[in-house]
Amino acid sequence: MCRVYAYLIKQRFIDRDVIAHFAKAKMLYESCERSADNTKEYHNAVFVGYDENGVPRHAHKRGLYIMGGSYRGNVEGSDPAYSFHHIGVNDTLYVFEAPIDLLSHITIYRYIISVFKLIQDLLAPSGVKGKNQFQLLIEKLPPEHKARWFAGAAVNSTEQAMQSVLSTALSRFALGRQKTYRRAKGAVCPFGEPWHGPR
Repeated sequence: MCRVYAYLIKQRFIDRDVIAHFAKAKMLYESCERSADNTKEYHNAVFVGYDENGVPRHAHKRGLYIMGGSYRGNVEGSDPAYSFHHIGVNDTLYVFEAPIDLLSHITIYRYIISVFKLIQDLLAPSGVKGKNQFQLLIEKLPPEHKARWFAGAAVNSTEQAMQSVLSTALSRFALGRQKTYRRAKGAVCPFGEPWHGPR
């Protein structure tokens, strides 16, 4: 699995926890096959799809080579009705062209949730009446610190600065989609409920 981890993390920028989740569920593994003339080894990431009874019915191989063209294809006898998939907790269906696209989506989504959680934590009330965590953080910075300058630049209060940060984060991470933001387990999350993978 070292080659699978290396390829997915370094070349495709997939989060390690996402890879570990699918590997632990036996939905992702590495195969090693020899060439017909027995002179080369070919390593592939194999993405496995299971039926409703937990029986593997589909496997898709993706070559782990970055130089030249890489192999992509389904294992012979695979049933495309049971391709690699993830069943989430909400009622939204996402369809992806390839298994790695699903992993990319989950990775990006996890980072979005992390940013929203961080912003939510900064907006949380503090032990000081009338001040949130962001205000206390700004007050602790030296007067010449760039973050303090940013918080005071073109805004009248730290509340406006935090709203500006939140607005920037929303516009950058919304990925151009017009979705309703809802609360899920205490965190403001775009695109429905958070992914419940390894913690």
